[in-house]
Amino acid sequence: MRFTIRDGFVIHLVTLVDQGDDRAPVRQETTHYAKTAVELDAIQAKDHAHKLEPFKDSKGKVDADSAAFLDGLVVNSPAPPSNADIDRLVAEKVAQALAAVLGPAAVAAAASTVPAPGTGAAGA
Repeated sequence: MRFTIRDGFVIHLVTLVDQGDDRAPVRQETTHYAKTAVELDAIQAKDHAHKLEPFKDSKGKVDADSAAFLDGLVVNSPAPPSNADIDRLVAEKVAQALAAVLGPAAVAAAASTVPAPGTGAAGA
């Protein structure tokens, strides 16, 4: 499959080239830079998928095989946490750390006088 390397990335490939005539294979190293076209097999493409985009020819036609391959690798990731979720998680971790050091009673007493994250109100 043919791909284009994304801006800001470089791919280093190592392949073994068979020399025939009962000679040992030779290790061949190649480096491909951003915005260059590269031909990769499925294993190589999967290892470097985050660095690749489908190949487009001079007329702007996208290589269907490379596009389908990359689309098949996309994993649905969860939405990032909201600011409220982050505030809640930080508050929980701080409370756990304080409880480990000062004891649960001190944390409970402090919580009643400290504003809840994002509210500005004490004890919320």
